[in-house]
Amino acid sequence: MQPSVPIPQSALESGVPVCVMDDSSSPVFEFSSGGFDPASGTSLDSCFYQCDFLGFLYIGVVEGSICFCSSTLEGLEAVGGEACTDQCEGGEACGGKGEYLNVYKWRSRPNITLAFRDYQGVQVEVEQDGSWTYVDISSDMDYILDFGDGSGQYTKTPDDTEGHVRYSLEGEYYITVTEPMTGTVVALQVTVYHTDIRVQLSCPELVSTGEPFSCTFLEFYGYLPTLVISSTETGEEQNYTIPAMVTRTHGNGFSQWVEDGTDGISSQSLNDCNTLHVLNTPVGEDEILAKVETWTNEETESGIFVHIYTVQEDCVSGGQPMCPADVGVRRCQNFQYLCGDTCQTDATTASSCPATNKSLEAEVEYTVKEVFNYGLSQNTKYSRKLPPMTQLDPHSYLGVGCVEGSGSATLSNSARIKKRATSVFGGHGDRVLTGTQSRYLLQQTSQYNFLGRFITIEGLVRTLGPSYNCTKPSVAPMSDFNGNNALDLVSTEHWVLGNKIHVGIPNGRSTGEKWNNFKCQTHTTMPSPPLPSSMGSQELTRIAVPFLTGAPIAIKLTVDDGSSTQLWEYVDEVPEEGLTHYVAYNAPKTGRFSVSGEAINELGSITFELEVEVVPSIVEQEWQVTTAKPWATPPGEVILDITCLGSNDPPWTANFTLLEDVNVPEEQHTLDIDPDNTATDGFTFSESFTFTLASLPVGLHTLKVNFSNEVSSVEYNVTVDIREAISEITTEQGMQLIPGGDLIPPGVIDGLPIFPSNVTIVFTSTAGKGEPEYWGLFDENDVLFTSTNTSDQPITYIFNQEGYRNLTMKAYSEAEGWVPAESLLSFKVLNKIQGLQMTDFGIISKPNEVKTFSAIFTVVHPVSCLLIDYNDGSPTEAHGLEFICNDNFPKAVYKGGHLTNPTNLTHVYMEENLYNVTVMAVDLLTSLRTLLPVVVGFIPCKAPVVWIPKNTTVPLLAPKIWRSMSFTVESDAIVECNGTIASRGSCLHGTSPTSPSLPRFLDYGIYCFTYRLQLLASKKFPLFRTAYTYIEIEKSPLQAVIIEGAMSKVSRGYDTLLDLDAAQYSQDPDWPEATDFTYTWFCRRLDTDREHLTNNMGRFEPYNTQSIPPPDTSSEGTGEGCFGNGPGSLEHSEGRLLLNTASLNKADTSYEIIVMLERDTRFAMAKVIVEVLSVTPPSISIVCADPKLCQPTFSGLLVNPSSRVALESICTKYCQEQMLYSWTITSVTDNPIQETRDCPTDATPSPEEGTGGASLAPDPCPPVIPTGKTSKDIAMSSTLFLINPSLDMFKLTLLVTTTTGIRGEYVMTLVLNKPPTGGTCEVLPPVGKSMVSVFKVTCKDWTDPEEAGIGQYTYFVFEETDGPPPQENHHLHQQARSSPRPTRGQHYPLLRDLGQVWLLCRCPGWLGGGHITNQGRSGPIRRGQ
Repeated sequence: MQPSVPIPQSALESGVPVCVMDDSSSPVFEFSSGGFDPASGTSLDSCFYQCDFLGFLYIGVVEGSICFCSSTLEGLEAVGGEACTDQCEGGEACGGKGEYLNVYKWRSRPNITLAFRDYQGVQVEVEQDGSWTYVDISSDMDYILDFGDGSGQYTKTPDDTEGHVRYSLEGEYYITVTEPMTGTVVALQVTVYHTDIRVQLSCPELVSTGEPFSCTFLEFYGYLPTLVISSTETGEEQNYTIPAMVTRTHGNGFSQWVEDGTDGISSQSLNDCNTLHVLNTPVGEDEILAKVETWTNEETESGIFVHIYTVQEDCVSGGQPMCPADVGVRRCQNFQYLCGDTCQTDATTASSCPATNKSLEAEVEYTVKEVFNYGLSQNTKYSRKLPPMTQLDPHSYLGVGCVEGSGSATLSNSARIKKRATSVFGGHGDRVLTGTQSRYLLQQTSQYNFLGRFITIEGLVRTLGPSYNCTKPSVAPMSDFNGNNALDLVSTEHWVLGNKIHVGIPNGRSTGEKWNNFKCQTHTTMPSPPLPSSMGSQELTRIAVPFLTGAPIAIKLTVDDGSSTQLWEYVDEVPEEGLTHYVAYNAPKTGRFSVSGEAINELGSITFELEVEVVPSIVEQEWQVTTAKPWATPPGEVILDITCLGSNDPPWTANFTLLEDVNVPEEQHTLDIDPDNTATDGFTFSESFTFTLASLPVGLHTLKVNFSNEVSSVEYNVTVDIREAISEITTEQGMQLIPGGDLIPPGVIDGLPIFPSNVTIVFTSTAGKGEPEYWGLFDENDVLFTSTNTSDQPITYIFNQEGYRNLTMKAYSEAEGWVPAESLLSFKVLNKIQGLQMTDFGIISKPNEVKTFSAIFTVVHPVSCLLIDYNDGSPTEAHGLEFICNDNFPKAVYKGGHLTNPTNLTHVYMEENLYNVTVMAVDLLTSLRTLLPVVVGFIPCKAPVVWIPKNTTVPLLAPKIWRSMSFTVESDAIVECNGTIASRGSCLHGTSPTSPSLPRFLDYGIYCFTYRLQLLASKKFPLFRTAYTYIEIEKSPLQAVIIEGAMSKVSRGYDTLLDLDAAQYSQDPDWPEATDFTYTWFCRRLDTDREHLTNNMGRFEPYNTQSIPPPDTSSEGTGEGCFGNGPGSLEHSEGRLLLNTASLNKADTSYEIIVMLERDTRFAMAKVIVEVLSVTPPSISIVCADPKLCQPTFSGLLVNPSSRVALESICTKYCQEQMLYSWTITSVTDNPIQETRDCPTDATPSPEEGTGGASLAPDPCPPVIPTGKTSKDIAMSSTLFLINPSLDMFKLTLLVTTTTGIRGEYVMTLVLNKPPTGGTCEVLPPVGKSMVSVFKVTCKDWTDPEEAGIGQYTYFVFEETDGPPPQENHHLHQQARSSPRPTRGQHYPLLRDLGQVWLLCRCPGWLGGGHITNQGRSGPIRRGQ
């Protein structure tokens, strides 16, 4: 710890530093002065200047390099000087380590001034013109003067008050005066420049927008210039600071002016000019001559020229040494020598170089090029020039001398390299070349001292230059386009890129501007093809040309319109979002044309293809719009007719649009008028369209109709009348017996009104909405019966035929036409009342009891009257319409009222007896009579109840039975008595005594069958009742067969006889002996002809009727078909067709021959396919082994699938011994079928099919095809049909091959008879007692799908002990009995065993195809009492 004492102020005042300790935790000197660099040390004067500048009085310096400032010394005390031993760079005491500082008090700076004599301020600019720059200096102390040009520092005294200098180089210089003691420095700035600043740019003439480009310098020299770039594109300026170039000086460097003959660095004899003086430093890789300065020691005369050259060594081809491998130029530096192909430094290796002591003179040649020459001004010593920027050859030397052009020169003895082996080399000096030509550098005979200096710029100056990005293309405005100058516009417009120089001096001197013109354009691009087509009219079509980018663009279009029309257009600039430019085109005609296009600018061109449609315009006078129906109802429809009155060039297509008016929705139709552009002069056209007017209110409206296409539009006015729609039509019906009389309501049966025939029926109609003009009554086929003249008239009509009627009442209005009522007028017209029955309900009344009767009609109408005679002497009563009763029964007691159905009556008999009550009903046309035996007495029975379960009491509804079928009529009766009585029953029908179960015993017609039951319960009178039903006998379908066995296909040889005999094999089942058939034959080829057409009844209509040509002449026809004339019907009406196959079109072809058989109103058809072969096969027939089990149909042979089917093949002609037979069974579409079945594993195998083997044991798995498929005949078990349940038709193909290899094909199609369907079976009671209960089995409502009827019902009993219930493929174990009465059923009174018992019924169809049902299962059976 150093002892401390108070700080001596006197020492500080006298400038003596004091060493103090300043606690770093709370320092007094806490401000750093800044401006010190601790790493390099600092001067004490700098510390003074910084703290003084900051306004502090004291400085503190520590560790010789760090300066602090303070305004006070309070709190500090002096310590020993041994603590402050560090010094500043001037040797002053500058503190110690850590907290020890040397403290100084501020001292005044010395009084020094420095100013320009001829200029104001501290900065001046002077031109490089050799003038003197003068400064005035004032100092209290000695000082050092430095002009900053490298000429040195001059020590001066206070008495030296001026200085002057002449600057020979441009640049910035600082004139400084420094006081060494205090380090005080004052300075002035001098900028020396020359006026020959030169910059010229070379810019591309054509650029693309968005792609930056650079301009290079054509001329470049100046003092730190700033290049200001301005463009007419944006109108804005931007600065380009030229990078600092590395300059190099070749030749004599000098900083002082050359005095007359005294200061020349080299003095050359120039009077004879036989040598070229070469400067001693070679040119680098990339140097450009930028400035030339020369001095002579005397003023020149006129006509003196300076010539500047480059001199370059060339290698001698084939000489020694070889040329260096890299650039072909020697590059050894001044301390090296050349050894072979390398530059060596070690002189000791010189002896090993290839050619010792060999002179270089024979090895080196020089190429001399003149770079620049200029004339010196008269009477001048100094000159400077800025030559055009010239690239100097690398590694050459600049020279001034007398060699002209690029002449050759040889090396003189004064060259710096003299001998290869010399270890001491000559100095640099100037190379001197002996020239082969004389040219005077200075054309003076006196001796001059000549000084030359050449300034070059190093670096790739030509690659430098400002960059510019043109973002806006230079384009001429589109208004300049006159239709023919598109190419001129894209090639002439440009931007101007200007530049001017701001010299880097304080006053900002500038040079003039220079300009570069450049065209800035955008590449043209278009969307990917195909480009959209254009459309327009002949007057004007605008061809759309789409662009993505481009500016400017000249568009050239050539239209292939027969005139090769060429179009030009100009686009200045495509916007960023793209542009579709439209080129106007006046077409010479309408049509669809292709267009070849080219888009052109200076950057290139692209080609493209377009399509243009020149569409005919719609001429208003050539069209008219009319309507024949100007009425409509909402939502109604109006029909508008568009008509072309005549046009030479009509539109191809057009839109026909109903424009909106008063909430009318727009509706549009498109017309194809002349879509292919093929119309000729005078073209006409007409079409109608229906428009729906959804919401127009009622009233008159004028609608606008627009008729337009792509290029034109016209409008027409049409007036429509909107009327309220007709609805809610109601009609009242009644009868009017006399004109003007009251209306009588119709009778009603089962809710259906009944009217008599030949009576005026009145229909009075009204409409809840709308206004009908008149009414019309339409029949079931929508044919008008009659109509009114006005809407308030009723319709009257007289029906003279009976039947059901479903008529339609319609209201007519011109807006809607006929509007039907929502519901039909359904009623029945009767010629007469029908079906009168009288009943007393079977009740035997006692005397003096009220007895009830009921008169029941099948048909009754109000215009009728019922007369009743009770046969007991009481007055006859009349009930019904009064005038009918009075006219027919004037003596009867009229009881009043219209007849109802039924009409209930009462009467009281006073005595026991049998009364025959007589009842008569009459109308205008007929009368009915019936007799009811009425029993009044004391008898132990009720009157028997007799009925027919399935009866039809209305003749028109009678069930239809084919005449060829047998049928039965069942009846039932209930008799209730208290004792035993006898009865008698009988069945009556028509007048025929024949049994009703036999077929063909009745002729066609409707028959009434009556059943009568009489009880012998009274000795006084008989007691009987009757029931009846109607049956209609109708015609059975004809059976048409064209060939024996009804085969589907046969094979025949060419030029053989084909015998098709429909007369022999066809029949009418109702009249089997009938032969009065009409035959129509048809023929077609299967491989070429379409099928024959049928009418809506399924009949073939004769067409293209043709005769059968003689054999071998059919080829004369030009078409296909059977005989070369196409398919059609034949001129042959006999039942038998004998056809020589040589009459057919060609052999080895299949033909289809059809016969249509007709009798009365019935028809049937049969067909066969005949394969005509060039060789003759056997004539084979396939027939059913049991004809009763087969039925020919148009589709094939109908067979019973529940039994075995056997077919026989019969050879009738061209037969041979040992022919081979092969059967194939498929579906009718030739798909294979299932021919085997799964058998029980313990089943004994059956003999092989076709082997003829036999077995006495029952076969548990009999074969499906017992005969096999290679025998002459074939048999198929019913199993074949069961294992193919999805098939209802089978195709059997028989191939017969003779021993000579001739093959024939014969086909039979089997159609399976379908089992009965739709019925039910029932057992009553379902549960009973063994040996006691009687079970009734009833089956009913079964129908045959082939409409052939049910043959009989067979009932079976099957008990559980027999195994599971049988299915269709099992045999029934017990056959109980058969019954032709299906609904009556069978009774089984004596079932003995207990358990489940199955009562089964088989109901076969007409061909025996049975159906087993177990719906009648009974059980369990309980033991009886």
